[in-house]
Amino acid sequence: MAAAAGQGQRADAERRPAGERDRCRDDASSPPAGSRPSAGGGEQPPTEAQLAAARPRRLAARAVGRTAVLTWTLPEGARGLPLLVRQQPAGSAPVQSAAANSRSFTVPGPKPKVRYCFKVGAVVRLRQGKAPDVAWSPPACVHKPRTAP
Repeated sequence: MAAAAGQGQRADAERRPAGERDRCRDDASSPPAGSRPSAGGGEQPPTEAQLAAARPRRLAARAVGRTAVLTWTLPEGARGLPLLVRQQPAGSAPVQSAAANSRSFTVPGPKPKVRYCFKVGAVVRLRQGKAPDVAWSPPACVHKPRTAP
């Protein structure tokens, strides 16, 4: 009976899109320690090497019309992991989700004469009831000048 239940769970997982199946893994299905980071639920925090391997690189921000466009590169260690975009100053949308494997994100509506800074992060480990472990990029900032009427 237990085998039948396990097969049902496996069949449910196989029906989900591949990206959804692979996006967040628990420790039982994670790669061995020292390999690429995973979004597992284990108790050990990620190492500095794992964070460095997953950290998005070459983040750039530029004002385009009424938006800010962010672009970055992803190292091999971040591929397939959920991505987050953090925005400052206070009062702006603090954290937004970006599609896994994406290399750009558009933020609508930056206000004129306000400097906005952004970071992009790969979620290395999800922890139930706690903040996730995220490998954040260095910040990139954009200042939207006031537009002439």
